[in-house]
Amino acid sequence: MSQHDRFKEGVVCYKNGQYDKAIEHFTEALLSNGDQYNIYDSRAAAFEKLGDIKAALLNAKKVIDLAPERWQGYARSARLFHDLKKIPHAARMVQLALERIKPEDSQRRTELERLQASIAESQARADAQLRKTACHIGMLPVEILAEIFALDVTPNAGRAITLSHVCKFWRRLASENPTLWRTLVLSDRQPERKLQTWLERSSCNIHSLHLTDRLPHHQYGSLMGALDKLQWERLRSFTLTCSDACGIVIRLSNGKHNFFSDLEEFEVSSTRFSDKRLEELLPQSLRAFTLNECLILTGDGGLWQHVTRLSSLTLRSSTLDIRAVLEGNPLLENVTISGGIIPHESIVPQPLSLDRLCHLDIQDCGNISRLLDQLTAPALRTVRFVGNPLDSSHLLALFPDRLTELTELRLGRCSLQAFDVIRILRNSPSLITLEVSTVYDCVNKILDFLSGSSSEKSQESLLPCPALQHVDVSRCTDLKTGPVIRFVKSRKVVLDDSEADEGSSLDSLRLDGCPDFQADCLPWLRKQIKVVSCVYMTKKQAKTVKR
Repeated sequence: MSQHDRFKEGVVCYKNGQYDKAIEHFTEALLSNGDQYNIYDSRAAAFEKLGDIKAALLNAKKVIDLAPERWQGYARSARLFHDLKKIPHAARMVQLALERIKPEDSQRRTELERLQASIAESQARADAQLRKTACHIGMLPVEILAEIFALDVTPNAGRAITLSHVCKFWRRLASENPTLWRTLVLSDRQPERKLQTWLERSSCNIHSLHLTDRLPHHQYGSLMGALDKLQWERLRSFTLTCSDACGIVIRLSNGKHNFFSDLEEFEVSSTRFSDKRLEELLPQSLRAFTLNECLILTGDGGLWQHVTRLSSLTLRSSTLDIRAVLEGNPLLENVTISGGIIPHESIVPQPLSLDRLCHLDIQDCGNISRLLDQLTAPALRTVRFVGNPLDSSHLLALFPDRLTELTELRLGRCSLQAFDVIRILRNSPSLITLEVSTVYDCVNKILDFLSGSSSEKSQESLLPCPALQHVDVSRCTDLKTGPVIRFVKSRKVVLDDSEADEGSSLDSLRLDGCPDFQADCLPWLRKQIKVVSCVYMTKKQAKTVKR
């Protein structure tokens, strides 16, 4: 049988669906008379019908090699690549086929154009899916990705471990980036192993160290030995909330000179120090000092002649010579005092001005009035006095005639006189937040003043505190409905004025725990103000009343 007869037999078998026999005949035809592109193309079609895509592609490639000017090999390759979802290859093949087909062969051109359109649709779907599932962050330069990691780790040092568990690439990047391991917090969760990991990955260059109160006491010895490897001169922040904080500091320093040479933040809890010991430990570079339930014993040391650059001071239920701290640190910007009683020997005997003090927060602190009487702070921006046994007249010494910087004033659970508060408000044109809570017999007068309807109305503007946005008068049991309505209406007038600033509108109003305020007015209030809270009592209080 000739090569031509074998080819014809293969075509008949193909048309009858006998693809295996067709392939046998096509193969015999190729063996009997060399290479012919149409035989390879026919055999590729038979392999395609049988689902043997790889063999079909090999035969289609042979067609292209034998007849690169013909369109058949490219067209079949395009269909096969499309079936394999290799869309870019399919698009390339169909384009080559269209370039080679004759213009007058409109039927096959139309078929190829439909195939091209189908390939384009598949490409569009693939692109859409890629956009949904692609790891775009993996395409970032390593330097940018490292910066993103650093931002993620900043609020929670333990996130460095989480990042290193995502994939091999992230693990390598995180492990080789020392900046991610410069904050170390030791608690009861495998502290020795964690310490070793952080020391290795930070190259012993820890910038922030926190020993928590959950740190097991029996592991102090082994941990102290490992901590000796730290480059202590590079430590910037040291927090001790564990037991025996004083003993730990003494053991770590071990008589070393300039142990904390560049320390900027120091926080300690539940211990006692002598000022002489602190003078030996703390450097002049210290910027933030925090005590929690601590006692600093005053001796003959010159601690506050040595530490004179504090910008932040926080005392929580702690006792120390506050007068010496304030006099020795004129650059203070933030002062927070909560709990405890200021010793009599700490009372400021003469006027003291803190020209840079911006934030002052005093809560539940005894004997505070004699300190305030001699203290002035012209640059105050936020002030909070809560639960202090003082009269509002003692606050006036703090404030100069004009408080252009004051934006937040919070007063609560103390003895207030409406006249004194009004005097402060009259001189505070930039005030944004006002809280007067848990006081009696003054809040109605204050609201009337702010609405411009009282005899204390400011002479310099139509309304006092024109930038006021947030007001909280919660738990003022004598609050009446009238002053609130007049106050809100007055601010509504300012809001409707075309020349008024955007900040003149009220954004929030809290009236919680004010039983005399009429609930019928709440719908109107909520139309005027974005956020209105008026909770008359908690569920627990309501159950008590029912009983």
